[in-house]
Amino acid sequence: MLEPPPARRGRFPPAGVAPGRRSVAGVLLLLYGPFLGGGVATAPSNAAFDAHLRSLDPTMGVRDAQVVTEQAHSLGLEALADGAMPANNRILVFRKRGAVHSSMDISSVSHLNNVDDA
Repeated sequence: MLEPPPARRGRFPPAGVAPGRRSVAGVLLLLYGPFLGGGVATAPSNAAFDAHLRSLDPTMGVRDAQVVTEQAHSLGLEALADGAMPANNRILVFRKRGAVHSSMDISSVSHLNNVDDA
């Protein structure tokens, strides 16, 4: 999620959807990496990384988790979790909105903050 938005267009499909196929209920989409929080870097290293990317191309940079979550929501995904990971990274977990729970669940990432609890 570091490249400019136009370059990502079409590469953020609803979770569980492959080209030419129907969606699979319960499939999770996990996004891992550095994210801004409310437009602010959550660590000095993320601010430096964002500045470096923008020096290469002003349209690039570390993306805001809130904006990414809003984009996911507009594509029919619900946010399940947002958790801190090593090296000032985060993991955002999404699932197709209204998907029936399947054998796939988020128990393996249960230590993350449930978005509903945040």
